Amino acid sequence: SQQLVNEARFGFNRLNISFNPNVVVNPADLGIKNGIEFPIALPQIRITSLGLDFGGPAQFPSGRTADFPVVNDAAALAWIANLGCIDLHTWSSRIGDVEKPDYLLIDLDPRGGDPWSHVRTIALVVKDVMDELGLASWPKTSGSTGIHILAPIVPELPFPEVRRFAKAFAQEVERRVPDIATTTWKVADRTGVFVDFGQNARDRTIACAYSIRPTQDARASAPLRWDEVADVEAADFTLETMPARIATVGDLMAGMWSSPRSLIPLFERLKLKPAKP
Repeated sequence: SQQLVNEARFGFNRLNISFNPNVVVNPADLGIKNGIEFPIALPQIRITSLGLDFGGPAQFPSGRTADFPVVNDAAALAWIANLGCIDLHTWSSRIGDVEKPDYLLIDLDPRGGDPWSHVRTIALVVKDVMDELGLASWPKTSGSTGIHILAPIVPELPFPEVRRFAKAFAQEVERRVPDIATTTWKVADRTGVFVDFGQNARDRTIACAYSIRPTQDARASAPLRWDEVADVEAADFTLETMPARIATVGDLMAGMWSSPRSLIPLFERLKLKPAKP
């Protein structure tokens, strides 16, 4: 099937292939959506390494390797979907200096029995702490069961230092709502929603804003306004519903990269030893 994507004629050759029995779209469906209706995702991806889990030359501390393509236009988004890739998993650094992240991430990750209302409550606490530190915060559904909160930062610290700051930040969130939040690393010992700071490590990626996830309803990672968070339902945002939402609210991530904050002077605020650039 030929489609015009970004003024380029693009051939989808997997029209009759499903991703898996639990996903209601095929690569061509997603490729058309990515390339024609979701180019709004490009600011979240451009000049960022995109993880597709293919073996390749990039070496990580864990010993894992991966090829990371760089997706800079809508046709490339369509190409990725046609390969059979659903999630758009991005690194938190840019190709100009892949060793220094340009955002801090707090990933709220509930266990099976944690109410969604707890996730929403903790997200608002994360906002409170970020506000107190002077960090601009940008929430989005994860597209799965959680909420991501991103804070743009000056890319001046290596991953281990950003993760160290994120851990102290998460512990402050836990201190404020200990009955429903935890920073306990071992899954079996957790009692509450995990305030995950570990996603700030070098070998971690997250589904970026507007990414579709491999769920039965083809759910999307949807940017939110903070005034929506208290009542948001993650299931409202899917491959089919996102175009209308974008038409109504626009790109809620617009402007994110224009408000970075240096973390260096904030380490002391969280009772940490000085940052090591």
